[in-house]
Amino acid sequence: MGYFSVLLDLTNRHCVMVGGGPIAERRILALLEAGAQVTVVSPRVTPTLEALAAEGGSAWSRGTMSRAISRVSTSPSWPPPRAR
Repeated sequence: MGYFSVLLDLTNRHCVMVGGGPIAERRILALLEAGAQVTVVSPRVTPTLEALAAEGGSAWSRGTMSRAISRVSTSPSWPPPRAR
């Protein structure tokens, strides 16, 4: 399997993580450390991610991806404004 490296400035960028298990937790913590605003889409999350959501460190959309897409696509604030 090949590797794909990329350097991104994620400061104040909105990122969506699908899944709330241990691997997603590791990736979410890295995204938050990079300054991203993270929304987690998962019916369940790890205790660490649940605590982060409760503290306001990330958002947790409880449910499946199809439900999250339908909520986002009907939101008056979608699509989000482009960063400059």
